[in-house]
Amino acid sequence: MAHLVTPDGEIILPGAMLHAVNGPHAGTHWRLERVHHNGTYHVLRCSRLHRQMRVRMDLHPHVFGLSVLEITRWYRPRAQDLKACWHKIDDGLLMGALALIPLAAFEAFHGSEHARVIMESIFGR
Repeated sequence: MAHLVTPDGEIILPGAMLHAVNGPHAGTHWRLERVHHNGTYHVLRCSRLHRQMRVRMDLHPHVFGLSVLEITRWYRPRAQDLKACWHKIDDGLLMGALALIPLAAFEAFHGSEHARVIMESIFGR
């Protein structure tokens, strides 16, 4: 998700009025409609009232002296790390459960009686 951010770190929400500081539109005020990606870079869909009609344009954030912060750049790698960690834990639990099967079979046929006698002698009946 992309957010429009001022140099101070303040997030600007859609519907806010922006003042153009660079380019041919310098000095005009625009209403921010949305931030979207046009395939190459992020652009701002802005509009302003001009001679009783609303003019809409896609402008680069640099025109307003702003930048775009992409939240998913931080979120996606952390989510993938968490997912990989969970898969390691899940695999470990499955391997541990599978390792108990031969142990249980061995105890059932080769020494469970001795283990019961030893436990009874230690803890009593």
